[in-house]
Amino acid sequence: MVKEQELLEKFCDLNLNTGFSPGEIKFSMITLSNGLIEDIQKHQFDDELLQQKRELIVQGKAPKFKVGPDNILRCNRSICIQALDKIKEIILEEAHKSKLIFHPGVTKTYQDLKQNYWWPGIKKRVAEFVTTCLTCQKAKVEQQRPA
Repeated sequence: MVKEQELLEKFCDLNLNTGFSPGEIKFSMITLSNGLIEDIQKHQFDDELLQQKRELIVQGKAPKFKVGPDNILRCNRSICIQALDKIKEIILEEAHKSKLIFHPGVTKTYQDLKQNYWWPGIKKRVAEFVTTCLTCQKAKVEQQRPA
């Protein structure tokens, strides 16, 4: 019991929400955010195309599109990204240059992104981004050099 109490105190120090009931302790999910989702949500209302999609949803004419309880527009569960290049650039950078992933090619980057994000012309934009990546270009040149 003493060890459990110490553990609970450590979890409380981490600002985790805890729930107690006889024989069990429940911890709520940890959510990490860099503010990107909030930016997307805020700017979706500024985008004319996304506003049109919202209107089509109300009319029942956009079956692939839905607005979730978080008021974020999605296409087949993928978050719709507005025409702001700044947000697209952040998403592309994270998908291609993250420290967790080492510069995947066009196909892998696109496959990963399309699971979570949607915007018109996403495949073309991913291809442009990856083909202009200096790290990828340098690696390609080094691979082509004779040994």
